[in-house]
Amino acid sequence: MKSVILDTDMGVDCDDAAALGLLLNEQKQGKCKIAAITASTTRKGAVATINTILKYYHGPEIPVGVLKGEPLACDSANNYALAVLEKYQESDEAQDATELLRFTLANAKEKMDVIAVGPLTNIKNLLQSQTDGISPLNGIELVQKKVHKLYLMGGVFAENYQNGGKIFTEWNIEQDIQAARYVAEHFPCEMLYSPFEIGQRVKTKMQNSDNPVWFCMKSFAIAGGNDYQPAFYRSSWDPVTCLVATREESELFSYSPYGTIRIDEKGYTHFIKDSGEAGKHRFMLVNDRLPEVEKLVNESIEKI
Repeated sequence: MKSVILDTDMGVDCDDAAALGLLLNEQKQGKCKIAAITASTTRKGAVATINTILKYYHGPEIPVGVLKGEPLACDSANNYALAVLEKYQESDEAQDATELLRFTLANAKEKMDVIAVGPLTNIKNLLQSQTDGISPLNGIELVQKKVHKLYLMGGVFAENYQNGGKIFTEWNIEQDIQAARYVAEHFPCEMLYSPFEIGQRVKTKMQNSDNPVWFCMKSFAIAGGNDYQPAFYRSSWDPVTCLVATREESELFSYSPYGTIRIDEKGYTHFIKDSGEAGKHRFMLVNDRLPEVEKLVNESIEKI
């Protein structure tokens, strides 16, 4: 069973909550083991939301870390995390995310995967970390030794818009362009991008139950001035990323060839197909089986 670390910007878009619920159910089905969860945001209630969802799914003890230091501009947006904190009253305290990432990797017996579904600030901080009492390896050395692959929600790829669709910058990358560029250039292991145009086509449907994931979706809908009755749907960028991380070999998914992904100073993603030297980057391709992915996403969030 593969071990994974989830890095999430919980609290701004409700698909992060759905992604965590899905990943916890994937763990219960033996498709992964969650070694740690880090919040790539300083917003109030983000850690409490993670703890609330962990408690609901009866997940085993999973250490939680949080971004320390300067907040990102987007951290001021709080569409449901504060509401979750006020309703469920779970702890909103956590250790430094970089320290937790270093500790988790340093103590891993086998290589693990990292799933990043928000701005890449924590991943950049990990790569830039220096030797310390946790490990004699710096961040890049530690990742190279202990990480198999990085799955990340990010980017927009022209190859998925063959009918003249407009290419634009994707939200996660926009929030910390320098971090996204640094990770793309320096992450020493394989990377698989789950881009905007995939998750946009897959919808998570809010259900009426005591699941806090649905409370997150309801609070998000209210914050955006959207009706949630009789139904509320949200694009599934982060759940799809978690699903492909645990079921990459499924015939439901299609991928680009290997190559190199570069991010320019404005945040646009560019794919350079491998022309000899083996590339380490791929991205998901739009295909006609995404309705089946949508069905699987929704089935995989309900508590087992």
